[in-house]
Amino acid sequence: MRLHVPVGPASQALARFRKALVEHSLNMKDLEYIFGWHGTEEANIDGICREGYNPACRRGQQYGRGEYFGITSTASYGYCKGGSFLIATLIINGDWVSPTNAVNAYLVNNAEVSSV
Repeated sequence: MRLHVPVGPASQALARFRKALVEHSLNMKDLEYIFGWHGTEEANIDGICREGYNPACRRGQQYGRGEYFGITSTASYGYCKGGSFLIATLIINGDWVSPTNAVNAYLVNNAEVSSV
């Protein structure tokens, strides 16, 4: 199996992710993690992929403060606002992650660093 090494914005995000693991003395094999799908307008995709989820950009917040991630892609697709892109997100599970009253969604509230 060949490992795909991302370039451009993807490599920057991967570098931030690896740096955060080191800074917090974390190892992927020791973590409990889940995947979630984030739907957003197409104009927001590049910024999220480059800079992470910005708590200042939160909108709606119907079920509480945080970023919302569908357990399935279908749960998040409606938030694409006519676009066709979703962000697959690896979420490190912890007390900042909770199921919502919404069907098939996780709520992640980490005001300090919401993604790397």
